[in-house]
Amino acid sequence: MPRPYIFYFFATLYKKNTMKNLFVLLFCGLLLFTSNISTAQNLPASYDPRTLDLVTPVVTQGASNNCWIYSSVTSLEMHRVKKYGISTSYSRSFYDYRKAGNGFAENGVNQVNPMGVAALNSAGIGSITVLPIFVMMINWHGPVLQSEFPDNTSGNPPRIPLSQMEISAVTGLPYTRDFHVYGYDYISSRDSAERVQDIKEAVYNNGAATFSTGNHQVGIIGWDDERVNDDGSKGGFLYKDNYGTGRGDGGHIWISYNNANITMRQNLSINHIEPVGKYYKNYHHMFYTELSGELTGSNTASLANVFTRERSDESIEAVGFSTFEKNTKYEIYINPDGADLNSSSLIKVEEGLAEKAGHRTISFPAKAITGEKFAVVVKFIQPEGVNNFQLELQRSSNVPAGIGFYNRTGDINSGWTDASIPAVFTSGASAFSHFLPIRAYTNHTGVNTVEMNGADYLCLNTAMEAVEA
Repeated sequence: MPRPYIFYFFATLYKKNTMKNLFVLLFCGLLLFTSNISTAQNLPASYDPRTLDLVTPVVTQGASNNCWIYSSVTSLEMHRVKKYGISTSYSRSFYDYRKAGNGFAENGVNQVNPMGVAALNSAGIGSITVLPIFVMMINWHGPVLQSEFPDNTSGNPPRIPLSQMEISAVTGLPYTRDFHVYGYDYISSRDSAERVQDIKEAVYNNGAATFSTGNHQVGIIGWDDERVNDDGSKGGFLYKDNYGTGRGDGGHIWISYNNANITMRQNLSINHIEPVGKYYKNYHHMFYTELSGELTGSNTASLANVFTRERSDESIEAVGFSTFEKNTKYEIYINPDGADLNSSSLIKVEEGLAEKAGHRTISFPAKAITGEKFAVVVKFIQPEGVNNFQLELQRSSNVPAGIGFYNRTGDINSGWTDASIPAVFTSGASAFSHFLPIRAYTNHTGVNTVEMNGADYLCLNTAMEAVEA
């Protein structure tokens, strides 16, 4: 029944003024109120993927100091097993070099990473957050098979030719591609019990969730509510370590639900992969995510990216975006014929509720791109009580003007600010220009030949190619 008729029905009940009908009115009103709020999933008291043959082999990071990359790829591998029942080993070192500022050399001459990720330092050493690796996956950088880019577990891995990011040194061929990543869950709950539930749901639905024990990143893969821990507490998570099979139970270790790091640390979980060929091109401006920021005092905001089309016969079929809070409502608009950001140019193509935080790719009926440039806008409405709009950012000193915009009020008609203008998004931080986390996925009427080289630069639009140069 359409909502206007539902409310008319409630009003009729109310006019009869009986206690019974008033109770019905209140009860049904409560159901309406909660219809846009996600509810906890019913889960078993214990879950161990080892008993279901849904677990990938334990690996070792050695002296590489890259546990955060290892746990990120564990999430990817476990999701593939969960979705397809196929255990595949993917390279961790590929992402180590992909984010390294100085991991390359050509004919004895040191080379700078073309992605310009010098902030993450040298190969083997860098930020301990997993989010940049997840964003690289969303950007279609990898995954690369372990057999084609073997892991180097030394503390000081050698520099490699830049060409090795495109062509496997093992096979001499472009890297094999079988799927791309389109989404991940970001577990943002702050309440301990809610956090435990959310981690369980991510593990049960997706395969694994990253977890930091304090100074070491691992992958949670199971749980047992009845397990008695060493401290006498009840209930624990099972995680897969990155130091071979010598620790715990063949490299699998239990940790209490009451561990302080459960509610303090970052948990991400790959939730969406698709075979290569679903889309022709992934338009975006972000290389990786360095930090999250906020638009203080706002529970509604809009973000927009402007892209330059590659082909004249392209159509936009999906949009990707990130949220940092559960139950965030969204509206997606596109301007297929230019860069104008107003209601007369923008077409609403989809709206909905992101019940979980993280990155989502939302598909809709194809819209032909008729201009040399096209724009994508996502309007966000945060849940009640959330007054700071959290967002995923890449700060930079050389963001081109005219490619990214934000609006602190959510108004799509006016009030847009160019993200190339230095601004402060995090309290106490310096002012920077920023790249924004809005992606567009297209197809075209010709033959889709999306299987390209290992660097996967197909996702970079003309403006970003100019920045790289």
